[in-house]
Amino acid sequence: MGELHLDGRLDEPVWETADSITEFRQREPEEGVPSSERTVVKLARDQDALFVGVRAYDSNAHGIRATQLRRDADLEVDDYVMLLIDSFHDQRSGFFFRTNPNGAMWDAQFTGVDDANENWNGIWDVAVARNSAGWSVEFRIPFRTLRFRSGGDGVFGFNVQRFIRRKNEVVLWRGWGRAEGIYRLIYEGEVGGFGDLQRGRGLEVKPYVLGRATATDHDALGNGLGGGGVAGKAGVDAKLALTPTVTADLTVNTDFAQVEVDQQVINLTRLPTFFPEKRDFFLESSSIFDFATPSRVQPFYSRRIGLGAGGEVVPMLAGGRAYGKVGPWTLGLLDVQTGHGDRANDLVVRVKHDLLDRSYIGAIGLQRIAEGGKGPERVAGLDIDLPLVVGGKNLEPSFWIMGSQTPGASGFPMAWRYGTDFPNDLVDAFISLYRIDAGFTPTLGFVQRSGIWETTSHIDITPR
Repeated sequence: MGELHLDGRLDEPVWETADSITEFRQREPEEGVPSSERTVVKLARDQDALFVGVRAYDSNAHGIRATQLRRDADLEVDDYVMLLIDSFHDQRSGFFFRTNPNGAMWDAQFTGVDDANENWNGIWDVAVARNSAGWSVEFRIPFRTLRFRSGGDGVFGFNVQRFIRRKNEVVLWRGWGRAEGIYRLIYEGEVGGFGDLQRGRGLEVKPYVLGRATATDHDALGNGLGGGGVAGKAGVDAKLALTPTVTADLTVNTDFAQVEVDQQVINLTRLPTFFPEKRDFFLESSSIFDFATPSRVQPFYSRRIGLGAGGEVVPMLAGGRAYGKVGPWTLGLLDVQTGHGDRANDLVVRVKHDLLDRSYIGAIGLQRIAEGGKGPERVAGLDIDLPLVVGGKNLEPSFWIMGSQTPGASGFPMAWRYGTDFPNDLVDAFISLYRIDAGFTPTLGFVQRSGIWETTSHIDITPR
C-alpha cells in the first residue's frame, strides 16, 4: 500500500485503486429503497492497521448537521458514519466506530445480542473533510485494537451505516431490513485479505508514580499544628496477549485518579442506585462477565471491588483478568486482592459455550474471602440465551438461575428469571417472570429488590 495521510480527503493514489462499496439501502424511512444520497466506502490496509475511507455525498451540503465534538458524545443528533468490524468473524462480537462531520469519536465493544459496551475506548484515529459535494472521512484502526484469530480464514465481518440527520434517513450496506440492523451481526457483510495477520504477544505497560509534600499547619500564634510530611505511591498496569484471542490485564497498587466521574443522581426512592463501571481495568470485554439482568439483579457488579458502601476508595493491592475466546468457548477470569478498609480476595469465573448461530449456554461462579470473616461467600449460576430468527422475525427466549451461600445464613437462597423477547418492527413485545428469594445476597453483586415475585411485560405496536 502506498503512503496515506490521514486528512479525510481520500486523494491518495491507494484510494483510486481500492474496491468500492456503493450499494446502500434505506432502513428508515423507506425500507429497502436505495439511499437518497450516494455513499462510497473503500478499504485499504498495511501490516499495522485497517484504513476505511467514506465519501458521504450530499446534494445539500449546507444541510449537513454537525454539533458534537466530545469523545463518546451522542452522535445520533448529527449526521454520522458508523463501522462494524467483526474481527473474530463469529457473528457474535465486534467493534463499532462512529464519527460525525466534526470528526468526533465514538466507539463501543459488542458482545451478544444488542449488548454494546459504550464505556470501552479503543485506540484509533479519524479525520474528516467537507466540501460542496458533501463530506468525507478516513478511519485508521490498528489491528492491535481488534481481536482476531491468527492464521484464520482471513475474513472479517463488516458493515457500514450512514445517518442523514435532516431526513432521519438510515442507510446500510447490509442488514437494512427493519427486523435486522447493524447490531444484528448475522446480516453483516464480509471483507477478506487478512490471512497473513499475526497478533503477537504484545505487552503494554503503564507505570505511575505519585508524590505529595504537605507543609505543617500553624495557628494564629505561629504554633505548629502538625499535619506536614511527605508521601508517595507507585504502581503499574499491564496488558498481555496470552494467545491471539485471549488477553490478560494485570494491576499492582492500582490508581484510578483519571477515571471519569459518575453522573450525579438524586435518588428519591428506597431502592439502591445502579452506576455503570468507568474504571479502565474492568472495562475491556466486561460484558463477558454479564449475567442475569444488569441494574436489577446480577451476581457480579465490579463496583463492589475497590469501592466501599459509601463510595470511599478501597486500595486494590493486586489484580488480574483473563478473557477471550477459545474455539466455541468464551472465558472470563478475575481475581483481585483489596487492602485497608475492606481486606478480601475476590474471584470470578465465567464461561459460555456457543450454540446455533448466536445462542449460548453458560455458567458463573464467584467467591469472596474477607479477612476476619466467618468464611467464604459464594454465588453460582447457569444461564441460556436463544436469539432466533423464525419466519423472518426475531424471537429470543432466555432463562437464568443462581443461588448464594453466606456464612451464618441457612440454606441456598435462589433467584431466577424466564423471559421471552419479540423485538420486531411492527410489534415489539416482551414478557418475563422473576423470583428473588428474601435471603439472596450476592456480596459482589447488585440486587435492587429481594423477596419478590415479579412479572414485567410490554407490547409496542408502531405502524407507519
